[in-house]
Amino acid sequence: ISVDTSASRELKLVLKNLTITPAEAIAPIQINGESHVTTYLEGENKISINKSKSSSSPAGISVAKDAKLTIDSEPEQQGSIEVLNNTNASKTGAAIGGNVEQDAGIIHIQGGTVIAKMTYYNSRGAAIGASEGKSVKEIRISGGTVTAEATSYGAGIGTGGASSNNRTGKIVIEGGTVNASSRSGAGI
Repeated sequence: ISVDTSASRELKLVLKNLTITPAEAIAPIQINGESHVTTYLEGENKISINKSKSSSSPAGISVAKDAKLTIDSEPEQQGSIEVLNNTNASKTGAAIGGNVEQDAGIIHIQGGTVIAKMTYYNSRGAAIGASEGKSVKEIRISGGTVTAEATSYGAGIGTGGASSNNRTGKIVIEGGTVNASSRSGAGI
């Protein structure tokens, strides 16, 4: 699913009991350009990234540097999404956020259950946020239940692993339940 709309038009995307495992090394959901997308979760949704190319793998849900993704769940339609990066690549996009070697835009989680995990021990992207060596504009959590697990130098929530790179952005947690961890990086 690739979205590329103008910033003045907001798109509503409903994910209902969806399972995606791409056959190629591409981000299965791409929020491109200046798109503003609100994704509503219904039922159980799962994205698994199992393919890599030239020692790099894409994001599960990529959010371009000028784009915005809002994840929510209707009160009467509580839903969840689990996004896993299962590749053995070290250069990785975030599970949710920046695609490999690209900056990420705004990620806002308002509701639902969101689980983002990097499963390979040497993955360097954040679970939610930026890919290795790149920036994320903003991560805001105002509701829902969020679990973010990174395995190497990337943060659970924040930026991917980098050495002496200038990385910018802000993280605001103003509600919800948040569990964030990383084996070698920061939880948040």
